[in-house]
Amino acid sequence: MKNLTNHLAEFKEGSDRDRARRQAMDMPVADFKEAFGKDDFDSLMLDVSHLRIAKGYNSVQTCWRDISTTTSASDFKTRYIAAGGSFGDFAEVKELDSYPLDNITDEQASYTVAKYGKMFGVSMEARANDSLGELGKWGQRFGAASARTVEKFVLQTNLQSNPTIYDSVALFSASSHSNSTNSATGYTRAALIDTIELFMNQTDRDGNAMSIAPRLLLVSPNDLIPAMEDVRSAGKMAFDQNDATTTIVGSDSALPSFGIQVKASPYLTTSGAFYLCASPSETEMFEMGFLNGKQEPELMVENSTSGFSFEHDAERVKGRIVYGGTWVDYRGVVRGGVAD
Repeated sequence: MKNLTNHLAEFKEGSDRDRARRQAMDMPVADFKEAFGKDDFDSLMLDVSHLRIAKGYNSVQTCWRDISTTTSASDFKTRYIAAGGSFGDFAEVKELDSYPLDNITDEQASYTVAKYGKMFGVSMEARANDSLGELGKWGQRFGAASARTVEKFVLQTNLQSNPTIYDSVALFSASSHSNSTNSATGYTRAALIDTIELFMNQTDRDGNAMSIAPRLLLVSPNDLIPAMEDVRSAGKMAFDQNDATTTIVGSDSALPSFGIQVKASPYLTTSGAFYLCASPSETEMFEMGFLNGKQEPELMVENSTSGFSFEHDAERVKGRIVYGGTWVDYRGVVRGGVAD
């Protein structure tokens, strides 16, 4: 058992990980616990599980950060966000005249954070029969599940579903917000051009031109390749009155000059819908708040000598992540391809 203990020590300290892992993965869990000592073994397993959860969480390709700013919430109370307006243009000030006073009219958005999580149990039999390599995979799956939950919260619940936001109007509204083409064309090159024009004409709360550029095009996987070809191709198309592509009329398309990044999400499932977005570093968009700033899920293992574990010879494991969010300003995203 001395060699086994040495290998585990190497694994724990981060040295010679590959060699230790190869010799360790097929060993029964009980042998590891006996060789390493229960307390050290449990501590090691918790550390490894946290790493696996983080790996699983970061392995999921997500888009929510591309349209969101993040902040730390210290409690579960309602968070209020001042969605500010803008100042008017500077006025000329004549000699000895006073400077004109200007005021900003704020709108207020709010949200609360909530708990999201899962729990499962590992029986004594499972621990005895399973190898360490197989048993450890649940942590990575837990992490991936939490990442999907966050992604769906932003992209499905707060983008695709077109929720009612702080001004009591749906997020996308051609009549009230001027951020929807309100045209059920599906994704086409012509529809993308119309959406870019609408995006570039966005004005702030006081009617001033925002002068922001589109940075991201969010599409469903079905539209990913056409969208990537459109924003990268130098081919210039001509369209008839029905916006149907007729022919290439040149090689000087303006679309690549925008430098728009295209991303697809399997959670964007509304047929034909696509979303042209600004960068959250350039304008207010969606805010995500995480309890105490923890953006990755927490892992908790139940005490094995009391409660459920004592009664059932099993250990329950809980994964938890606490967050919430809301739109602070709708002007940074424009929807195309579908009607309101």
